Amino acid sequence: MTLLDVLRNNLDLTAAKRVCDRGTCGACTVTVNGKAV
Repeated sequence: MTLLDVLRNNLDLTAAKRVCDRGTCGACTVTVNGKAV
């Protein structure tokens, strides 16, 4: 299960989208304590 799956399916945060599916465009960046991870 990916973080996106958890956000969408478990937390109902459906605004999160799968974009390039490769991690190259930056759309999947998650911010934790003000830092991108």
